[in-house]
Amino acid sequence: MRCLRRLGPQAAALAMLAPRGASAEEPIIAGEPVLMREPGEVVDVADAVDDPDPFDIEIVLSYRLDVERAKLVRGDGASAVDLATVSSLTSRLVPELRVGAFRDVAVVLRLPIILSQTRDLAATGDAKVGSVDAAGETLFSLPLRSPERSGIEHLSFGVDVGILNQARSPHLPSLTAGVEGFVSVGPTLLACNDVPVEGQVKCASPGDVDRDGAIDDDEPDGGPEADPGITRGTAGLRLRATLSRRVLYVEPFGTLRATLEFPLAGSPLAASGAGPSLLPVRAEAEVGVGFIPWENRERWSRVWLDARVLGGVATRGRDYSPLFDALGSSSAPSLRAPIEAGGARGYESGVTVVGARGSLGGAGSFVWRASQLIRLGLETALRHEFEHTVTDDEPCAEDAPGCDPPTNRDYRAVLDEPSGRMKMTSSLLFQIGVSGAVLF
Repeated sequence: MRCLRRLGPQAAALAMLAPRGASAEEPIIAGEPVLMREPGEVVDVADAVDDPDPFDIEIVLSYRLDVERAKLVRGDGASAVDLATVSSLTSRLVPELRVGAFRDVAVVLRLPIILSQTRDLAATGDAKVGSVDAAGETLFSLPLRSPERSGIEHLSFGVDVGILNQARSPHLPSLTAGVEGFVSVGPTLLACNDVPVEGQVKCASPGDVDRDGAIDDDEPDGGPEADPGITRGTAGLRLRATLSRRVLYVEPFGTLRATLEFPLAGSPLAASGAGPSLLPVRAEAEVGVGFIPWENRERWSRVWLDARVLGGVATRGRDYSPLFDALGSSSAPSLRAPIEAGGARGYESGVTVVGARGSLGGAGSFVWRASQLIRLGLETALRHEFEHTVTDDEPCAEDAPGCDPPTNRDYRAVLDEPSGRMKMTSSLLFQIGVSGAVLF
């Protein structure tokens, strides 16, 4: 102020009228996000018509590796007998496009691609070879290796909506909801054995009783050898909702998800007889805390860390279990022979009725938004799936009691009788994924 007096009254007046430097924390326009209130990654939506960025589009590429290991047993408790160990490895690439359609509304297009999927069943203990037997016959020999599968898993199209946004309404939490429809677009899974018995092909149709890849006179429903397939042969719907509330550098959140599936025509998941045709309904819940230890709004940069507890359930229904290839490619007469009921035949495809099951685990992620245009992420998770049956069908149509002979063409006594039912136990799934996104 002393300097202004020396310059005279005219200079002082000009200095008072000159515009002040804008602070990074000062709102520029009404409704601009406020520092320490912008929601974190779990509720972020690519939107449009939102000054000063009127258009948002995100191109995302993710890679995820799933490593699963479990034990196959028969019996309960102390009387349970170990049959085999199961291990699988799946690597998946997911291109994704998110387009802001309106304010807090984004359209999402996703195309998961399985780069490689393998599964092995091995003998328990130190044994190199073995077999799983029942009713005086060998259901399948060990070790058993499924063929390596790859291809497009499905095509999905969805909409994400930011129903509430704490940055716009500081007294409210952030709430994001999403709905996604998906449909299988590649060849449907077919039970295969990568090292078949001599005289058999790797991937035979369920109606090819002797699995030689030829259509014989006594195999009216047989077919030639086919591709092992990669998709589930379903269409479905996924629902999601996430609620969060940011307090300075911390953002607690919770997420609910549900998945409904329906078999497409010709899918092995469609019941061939009058047994249960419903597919499992899957639901998941997450509770976690996110941390934003650093952010720079002037450069659109920040770091996000989170830790989550995961829980999930799946209802009983027809599904691809880890025994899909082993049972579908079995040479056991009790499984290869067709079952006739209601004037039609049913063949063992490898699909079984899997019992209800739950899972529990934990996960964490790291996201670095390097600039307004670049976002990088790393995520990992570990889940334990509780013991559940994988051969759980009933002999009667729609599980009705008291039918003799069985009216369900999918029922196999050697697998589905209470004393012969197989279970998965000690199941662990480890996941790790990386992602990168370009934002415009």
